[in-house]
Amino acid sequence: MDPASTDASDRITSQGSTTDSNPAFLTAAVITTLLATLFGAWYLVSSRRRRAANHAKSVVLVGAPDAGKTALLARLVHDAADAASKADPTILAPAEWALPPTVTSLAPAHVPALQLTRDVTVAVTACAGHDRLAATTAIALACAGVAVLVVDSRTLATTAGRRAAADRLVAALDAVDGWQRPVRVVIAATHADCTDALPPTKVLALLDAEVHRVRSVAQTSIGAMDDSTVRARRVANLASAAKQDVDRVSLADDLRLAVVAVSAVTGSGIHELRKRIAEGVLDVRR
Repeated sequence: MDPASTDASDRITSQGSTTDSNPAFLTAAVITTLLATLFGAWYLVSSRRRRAANHAKSVVLVGAPDAGKTALLARLVHDAADAASKADPTILAPAEWALPPTVTSLAPAHVPALQLTRDVTVAVTACAGHDRLAATTAIALACAGVAVLVVDSRTLATTAGRRAAADRLVAALDAVDGWQRPVRVVIAATHADCTDALPPTKVLALLDAEVHRVRSVAQTSIGAMDDSTVRARRVANLASAAKQDVDRVSLADDLRLAVVAVSAVTGSGIHELRKRIAEGVLDVRR
């Protein structure tokens, strides 16, 4: 073998051995690997938080056709503009409120920026209520931080009306993980100014019974979907009441869902609805 080649090979081997046995080099390699791992974990967590924050800023209104979604959205926009003008004299006050004409549309209504409180501004979409657009509504709900189920409380007096509202409520709870974090779903009972409107407690009681029927018919085990603390509390409540239906989840007791009676005509309940939505947005951000 060529002596020069032998010397070069020996030098390379010697350098490799020196590198492998050099504590400083090994320490630097370990630190570099650790930093790369930490950066990757931080990037993953921050990306998820950014996505959650973007979802939190999205509010979706769902409900049957003619439930009052568009009118409710218009009232929310008007009252937000009115509040802003009162807080800042440089902002022009909106025109006097007038109920928009009833329009049954196949396209969603969208407001890119609606200020609910001083610290909470959201994008709001009112989805078309036709059943054949259920897939589009499901996509919107999947990207929503808070879902608002708009229900004409007067229709709950009929079996068909109760079933339709319960189906939409179950879909909203499923889409935004409302069984785990109920503050992300708000029920707005419209036409509160009408004499035949049902009170919020009655609306919640009717929906509670109908949602349980919908889940039972679908043969879905709600208990398996519940948060463990929710289920444990429900089981304890039922045991104390000597009941057997341990898989039933109460909208009022377990999920703490609230019904806000609102009227786009008079503006009653709009402030409370804005507050409830803002609470849901802040809950998603945490």
